Amino acid sequence: MGKRGRFHRRHEEALVWSDLCDVAGRMGWDVREEPLADEARSSGGLVRVGERWVFLVEKSLSLGTKCRLLAHCLRRFDLDTISMPPYLREWIQRGGEGEGEDGSKSLP
Repeated sequence: MGKRGRFHRRHEEALVWSDLCDVAGRMGWDVREEPLADEARSSGGLVRVGERWVFLVEKSLSLGTKCRLLAHCLRRFDLDTISMPPYLREWIQRGGEGEGEDGSKSLP
């Protein structure tokens, strides 16, 4: 993949990450990118802290991986009343994986 292709991919991932974080915020979640301890052996996930849901994700992961992890967590909740772009709703329903109706793979 050429330099231009990598830039396009990173830009696309940044937009998806922004949209996903917006949806999580409307769900009342905090999204935090943190350096997780090696002994945790986790890439991150959704935790409850008091009355708040917090999505924690390993800061060093690629943006695409962070997107897939957040989409997988969002997928477990009822999102019918949350407004979002149609591409994102479909992608979340697929758990951030698979092929969309338009033939897109992995990231929309």
